[in-house]
Amino acid sequence: MLALILLLACSQPADPAPPEAGAAATAAATASAPTSHHPAFQAIMVRHTHQGSDPEVVLHLWLEAIYLMESDDPALRDAGEQALVALSLPLREDKEWRHRHSNVLFLDRIANQQHIFRSYAAGTSPEDGYAVDPAQFQIEITRRDEAEPGAPLRLYIRSSGADSPRPVSLKRSTTTGRYYLWEWSSLYVGVRKPHLPGEERFE
Repeated sequence: MLALILLLACSQPADPAPPEAGAAATAAATASAPTSHHPAFQAIMVRHTHQGSDPEVVLHLWLEAIYLMESDDPALRDAGEQALVALSLPLREDKEWRHRHSNVLFLDRIANQQHIFRSYAAGTSPEDGYAVDPAQFQIEITRRDEAEPGAPLRLYIRSSGADSPRPVSLKRSTTTGRYYLWEWSSLYVGVRKPHLPGEERFE
C-alpha cells in the first residue's frame, strides 16, 4: 500500500465550533477532560474540534502535545501534558495515570529520551539527532486497519529510527465523531539512539 504523507497547517480556525449536545457518558468524559488557558493547548484542542474526525490528524496533534512536553518552558510543558491527556482516553479517565507503571515509563521516555517520539516526524534520522520543528512536521502512515464495530482503529506510523512501522490504536466518539488515542505502547520502545558527533561506529 502506498504510504500516506500528512502535512498539517498550523493555522487555526477563527472561531471554534460549538460543543455538540451528547449522551450522559460523553458529557461525563468531557467534564473529566483537562482544561488550560495556554494558547498552545487551545490551538491543539480547537483543531481537534474541527478536524478530529480524521484519525491521522489526531495522531499528529497527539505528537504535537508530546513535543510541547519536551520544551524548556514549564508553561509549554504543562500545556502539552494537558493536551496529551485530553487526547488520550486511558489518561483522561484515570486521575492516577501518572503513577501507573506503564505511564511512568512513558513519561520517562518523553522527558529523557526525546529522540524516540521525534523519530516519528518524517525526514528525521539518527544522523541528524532526530531534529524536528515542532511547529511544522509531517508524519507518514503506512497502513490503516479499519475497525470492526466496537473495535479500535489501528494506524501504522513510520519511525526513522526503527525497521518497521509502529501500530497505534484510536477510538471514535459515537456522539462527536472525533477520534482519541487508545493504545500506543509500541511507540516508545526499540528506537535507535541518535548518533553523537565524532562517535565511532561500525558499518
